[in-house]
Amino acid sequence: MRGFVVVHGRGVSGPGPLERVLEARGRDLTVLAAGDAVPEIGEVRALVLRGDPGPGFAALAVACAEAEVPLLGVGAGALAVADAVGAPLTGTAAQPPTRVRIAVTDAGRQDPVGGPLPPGSLWLTDLVLGPADGGWSVLATGADGAPVLATRGAGTVVSLRCDLSIDEVESLLADDPSPAIAARFVHACGAALLGRWVDRTVGRTDEETPWGRRGPGPVPRAGVVLHPA
Repeated sequence: MRGFVVVHGRGVSGPGPLERVLEARGRDLTVLAAGDAVPEIGEVRALVLRGDPGPGFAALAVACAEAEVPLLGVGAGALAVADAVGAPLTGTAAQPPTRVRIAVTDAGRQDPVGGPLPPGSLWLTDLVLGPADGGWSVLATGADGAPVLATRGAGTVVSLRCDLSIDEVESLLADDPSPAIAARFVHACGAALLGRWVDRTVGRTDEETPWGRRGPGPVPRAGVVLHPA
């Protein structure tokens, strides 16, 4: 069965919101490390690169782009996805991750993945992307105008660390007046962004329930409105 392949690049440890989103939606999921054997493209329904994937998975990303298999690059993985779709981006590492206040662009407001982003909210990033030339559609930017979410062809790149666990986010926001509340907000927005990419960009098969969860769907009855989107 073709499934989601999530590659944990160098410096990435443990599952994040994306893995939990996929499991909650009942999607077939394989998690690999940068040095693992590279699967055949026929086994890949969508490829996600978290961090620097190494040359083997970078080559798989190129094959996915050519076959129009959905690609998502998070953090340093965004640069590999940009290379794969033929529109390289430059990026400057920011360690530890820094806060960025996002602005949703006109294109982003019309996009099913970028549109629901809370404008003006603070997120975390560990990669400051350069100008997104070469046919990129920029959906959201930081305060300095640097892209933080963009799409081109089969590729989606996001420099926001939407893939961190809530404990990781809270530790990075330790100086916030309310770190636990801020961490829950950032973590929830990240999970929602990833969920929209899974449902709207990759889509659902006929076998998957319309609301994207495991098990039987809710039964319509008087007074209940079902909204599977």
